[in-house]
Amino acid sequence: MLNSVLTLVLVNMVDGFLMGYIALKLFGVKFNYKRLLLFAAVYGTCVFTVRKIYLAFEIPFGTHTYILLVICAILLYLIGKVPFYFAVPGALIPFILTKLASPLTIKLIDFLRLDINEVLGNAWLLIPLSYTEFAYMIAVAIFLKVSKVNVVNVLNLNR
Repeated sequence: MLNSVLTLVLVNMVDGFLMGYIALKLFGVKFNYKRLLLFAAVYGTCVFTVRKIYLAFEIPFGTHTYILLVICAILLYLIGKVPFYFAVPGALIPFILTKLASPLTIKLIDFLRLDINEVLGNAWLLIPLSYTEFAYMIAVAIFLKVSKVNVVNVLNLNR
């Protein structure tokens, strides 16, 4: 139970926070942190639930990414108040950043001589290793915060 709570709060909700933050900042959407935290909580719970369903029914991982991508876009639209034409790329970009960082995490797991099932079953291993997957999202979030750059201004879409 403790493993599940830790994973939900310190992995899935942090993932949701970073994804929501990047999507909203990237498209210049004004937001308050309550809405972002709501997005993170709902999205994180969805990620946690989808993964548990996949494990319970022994569905091979991989397709869950597409399900979560759709959920992320819908939640950006509903909770983030992002126009749907921005919600889809807004969901896709953080997913791409995560996938780009995945080899770093896999190499680290190999370097530490850990089994992936051992990592997935132990929150104390999963939490720090998940943050290696968040590395690019954290860097992009910092860049967006510091630079104030967004797609709407760069492409002059707010005419």
